[in-house]
Amino acid sequence: MQDSSQGSDISSRGSFYQFTATWGLYMGLLVSVLTVLTVGLRIVDYAWALTLLELLVYFLMVGRAMSLYRRSLSKGYITYGNAFKVGAMQSLFSAVIVVAIYFVMIEVVVPDYPEFLYQETLKVMRQSVTDVDQLEQVMQKNPIFHLLRSPLFHTFSTLFNSITYGLIASLIMAIFIKRVPQTRNI
Repeated sequence: MQDSSQGSDISSRGSFYQFTATWGLYMGLLVSVLTVLTVGLRIVDYAWALTLLELLVYFLMVGRAMSLYRRSLSKGYITYGNAFKVGAMQSLFSAVIVVAIYFVMIEVVVPDYPEFLYQETLKVMRQSVTDVDQLEQVMQKNPIFHLLRSPLFHTFSTLFNSITYGLIASLIMAIFIKRVPQTRNI
């Protein structure tokens, strides 16, 4: 009996990484388009809509890659763990692309974007509190508010978000993509 992990050439170690890197590149480029739109156009009011669209891209691309990987294996079977592994690796490759493009955007193309986000955050916070003086005191004492001005903080936040979205999509899509061979009851 042939092990399903040895079913075709794509299941070999090198081919697995090549496959996930290729699909990670596709997913990373699609998510990066949304990132470029968000940063380039300074979309703040509808950022939630772009985030939902980004999540949709993650789910669709992870699901498509898992499905193609499953089809490439012998008899089309894949375990939950292997399906998750495909999505997780794809997400890691994608995160590298997204972070690189985001970093170039906030360092070269729109270098004042972190300051813009900081000012937008202040504006929203001032609208939501009754005592503005108390808000100013809290902001001066708490160093986390000053991190909002740091491009490095935004870069690591983007890395964390990309990996998290990809892993969530992988966990959920692996449930629907997995197929285990049927066993006979004798």
